[in-house]
Amino acid sequence: MFLILIIYCMTGLLIGILSGLLGVGGGLVAVPALVWILARQGGHYDILMHMAVGTSLAGILFTSLAAIYKFSQQNNIVWVIVKKLVPAVMIGVLFGVYLAHRLSTQNLKIVFGLFVFIVAIHFLFERKKNQNSENKIFFSKGNYFSAGIITGLSAGLMGVGGSVIMIPYLLYKGLNMRQASGTSIACVFPLAFVAVISMTILGWGQQGLPPYSTGYINWPAALSLSIPSVFSVSLGAYLGKRLPQLFLKKIFAVFLIFVSLNMLF
Repeated sequence: MFLILIIYCMTGLLIGILSGLLGVGGGLVAVPALVWILARQGGHYDILMHMAVGTSLAGILFTSLAAIYKFSQQNNIVWVIVKKLVPAVMIGVLFGVYLAHRLSTQNLKIVFGLFVFIVAIHFLFERKKNQNSENKIFFSKGNYFSAGIITGLSAGLMGVGGSVIMIPYLLYKGLNMRQASGTSIACVFPLAFVAVISMTILGWGQQGLPPYSTGYINWPAALSLSIPSVFSVSLGAYLGKRLPQLFLKKIFAVFLIFVSLNMLF
């Protein structure tokens, strides 16, 4: 058990560094890592992906709370927009969590693998561009409700925070990068809160749950991932100012392609 916790903590440190360095959500790394580790803990295959999604969202709950404090201190959260997005985000995450509960582990791996592959291709072919064009990867037009639904649905279904969708949309709406990141993370906390409650209820009493789990959430894993990432995100941000981000994103894209192929095949 001690060795497993060390692996979780090391993964959490990596998640924090990548989040600060590249601005990517931790779920892209946490979910495949959880699938791999939980399988080696003897986790039941039928609920393996469900546990990974639920535990990832529980970790996001803690990290987003710390990030909200940081961004609010810097006045980088546009609360008017948060109020418009949160209702739709919460509706979307309920649908996403329920859909994840109904799908098999194999189907969830396919959905996650395809999503990660799309993100990887975006990073691989990304070029320097102005803020107003960055969002067009995901949106040509739209409103707060549709953006919130899509963000919540993807988060609940795949265990990701949704920043890969939300941030480009907020940039399209005219926010700068810091405001977009802060506003996005302010939407992630209620999203994760609803998801954690839902995953607990839907997974309650399932066969093959690892020790110290409530429903689809394994708390030792969630805490071991989230606490180190809170501290290492500052290191990632420091490195991000000194290393070529575009090149690093391409390296990360190759890693994500490997992850997606592993999930798909």
